Amino acid sequence: MFHTALNRRFLDFIVDEGIDSALSGQRVCDKLENSHGYTLKDGNRRRMIAVALDFLSECGNRRGGNYIADGVNCEPAHGSLDGFEGEYNFFGRCIDYAGEYLRGGKPLYDFNGGCVGIWDEFLGNPEFEYARGVLANKLGRRAIHRALVLCYGPGYDIYHLQRCSEDVKITAVDYNGAFYETARAKLLKPDAVQWVHSDKWGGFGHPLPFEDGYFDAAVFSCADPYIAGGLRGFVYEDVYRVLARDGLLGVITRGYPDAQCGADKLYRMAALCHDFAESVCEGWQGFYSAGQTRLLFEQIGFDINAVTLNECLWMAAKP
Repeated sequence: MFHTALNRRFLDFIVDEGIDSALSGQRVCDKLENSHGYTLKDGNRRRMIAVALDFLSECGNRRGGNYIADGVNCEPAHGSLDGFEGEYNFFGRCIDYAGEYLRGGKPLYDFNGGCVGIWDEFLGNPEFEYARGVLANKLGRRAIHRALVLCYGPGYDIYHLQRCSEDVKITAVDYNGAFYETARAKLLKPDAVQWVHSDKWGGFGHPLPFEDGYFDAAVFSCADPYIAGGLRGFVYEDVYRVLARDGLLGVITRGYPDAQCGADKLYRMAALCHDFAESVCEGWQGFYSAGQTRLLFEQIGFDINAVTLNECLWMAAKP
C-alpha cells in the first residue's frame, strides 16, 4: 500500500509538470530547460530526469490517462499507511519541492542541526528498521568484540547492535556532530559507545582515524548514496583496511534497478521514486546499481556473503 501510494505521487508529479510529454526524442534536458525553465547543467539535476525516464519505462504504456505498470497498480491508493507516515511524508515533501529544485532552487534538506528531527523521523522508518534488525541479528551470531558504525546519524544502527550483542564494543563516527545528542538519547548504554567526533574525521575522502585490522565488523547504513562516485572506492578500501581478517561489512542501501536487478517490479519503481525524491537533499549522489557494488567489493578484495532484501542488505567479509 505504501509503495503504491508513493509511486502514484511521483507519477502525478511527472504528469502535472508535463515532464512525460518531453521525455521522447533527443536532447531531453535541452527541451526541458527551454520549455520548463529547468536548470540542468549539474549532474544531479540531469540525473533526476534520467530517473524519471526510467520510472516511466517501468510504468509502461499510457492508456486512457493512466499508466499501466504490467500489473502493478499506479492508481490512487486507498487504505491505511499506518507506520509509514514518516517515510511517505518525507518523500512527499521532497517530490513537491522537486519542481522548484529543478528550476535552480537550493537543496531542501541538509545535515545541519535544523534538520535533525526530519532525518530522525525518516531514517527510523519501518523498512530501514527491519533491514537493520536483520543485519544486527546476523552480526550477533558471530564473535564480534569491536564494531564500527560509520555515519551513525540518529543512532539506529548503534541501538540495534547493542540489543543483539551486549558485549560488543561499538565505535561510532560521523563527519557531522549534529546527531550526537539524538543518537545518545536512543541508547540504553550511551556511555559504552566510543564517540569519534567530526574533528577526528573529515568525511568521505578522508582516512578513518583507526589502526589497520582494528574492527571485527563495520556497519554502514543509508549513507552510500551520498558518496561521490570518484570517492566510493577510497571509502570502501579504507573500511577494508580497518577490518580484521574475517571481519564483516554490513551495508544497507537500495540498488538502482538495472538489467540484472533481481528485485520485483514494485520495489524497482519504489527505488526509482526514492532516488528521485531524495535528490533534492544536500549531497545526494544517487543509488548505485547492484552490479556496480558487486564489482567494487570484489575489486577491493571482499568476499560477498549475502545480498538480500531486494538488494538492500549487503554482507561482505575481509578474507
